[in-house]
Amino acid sequence: MDLTVVRWFLTVAELGHVTNAAAELRVSQPGLSRAIARLERELGAPLFDRAGRGVALSRYGTVFAEHARRLVAEDEAARRALAQAADPERGEVSLAFLHTQGPRSCPT
Repeated sequence: MDLTVVRWFLTVAELGHVTNAAAELRVSQPGLSRAIARLERELGAPLFDRAGRGVALSRYGTVFAEHARRLVAEDEAARRALAQAADPERGEVSLAFLHTQGPRSCPT
């Protein structure tokens, strides 16, 4: 499953209109429609009920939308974590030493 298409699905669900979603996403309307159709085939369920020029989430689409939001949120969290780990100004430095080279008490 392509996360880009999942994001597109969420945009269509939010706007309730494929043409408006395509304009916002800056993709062609036929390309967006085909991507949604492929996603529906992959999932084996219709995600939208089409009515006139608009669309509304089907009962399957409502279930999938909850999971899609979590997928996108986890992807964003993973990207943030990786960016923080790669940031040279942040992170952890591990120090180690041999216990035999530790502090010594000198006889007085």
